[in-house]
Amino acid sequence: MSKRLTRRRFAQAGLAAGVGAFAGPQILPAKAVGANDRVVVGMIGVGNRGRDLLRDLKGRVDIAAIADVYLPRAREAANSVGAKHVYQDYRKLLERDDVDAVVIATPHRWHALNSIHAAQAGKDIYCEKPLSYSIREGRLIVEAVRKHKRVLQVGTQLRSQERVYRGCMHVRNGSIGKVNRVLAVNYHSPMEIKHPAQDIPKGLDWDMWCGPAEPPP
Repeated sequence: MSKRLTRRRFAQAGLAAGVGAFAGPQILPAKAVGANDRVVVGMIGVGNRGRDLLRDLKGRVDIAAIADVYLPRAREAANSVGAKHVYQDYRKLLERDDVDAVVIATPHRWHALNSIHAAQAGKDIYCEKPLSYSIREGRLIVEAVRKHKRVLQVGTQLRSQERVYRGCMHVRNGSIGKVNRVLAVNYHSPMEIKHPAQDIPKGLDWDMWCGPAEPPP
């Protein structure tokens, strides 16, 4: 199988087709595919969101490897989907020639570096939102994806759902008339996270977890 995914094949496999009714990347081909056509995926980050995405991916693609800074969690995730390779450093996963694409569900501060490194490694990318913290980070990601001719999908679920797309089309083509007012609702309450201090868990690479962010005091 070619290690280069075309945009058409990427979309057919579902990584670029959006999330539809699911909470993660839909990797469900429209027709049965042979073993040589299946997309081989590496998962980077398997915390709460990563595990949700992993459940959506299970059975839809071949999951070759899992990377997470907390090894016990990485091993548990790998066992749940039959992934044979586990890494604490995602860069080791990116070195694998058999991985076509990666799904990134790491903490927000890591998204830009994860995506840039994945593009440089020749992998296509599904990355959870937010893609970047700044305009500069966003531009660097775009530059890397274009330079290495990769495909990147951002996990902004509502933008990928068909009903939202159809609604946008009705507004844009004027079929519902002129829109004079839009009402929006934010139903999420603010969250306060005040966990007590604790020792670093065994099996956690603390420096990699902090990544580009300043370590907490």
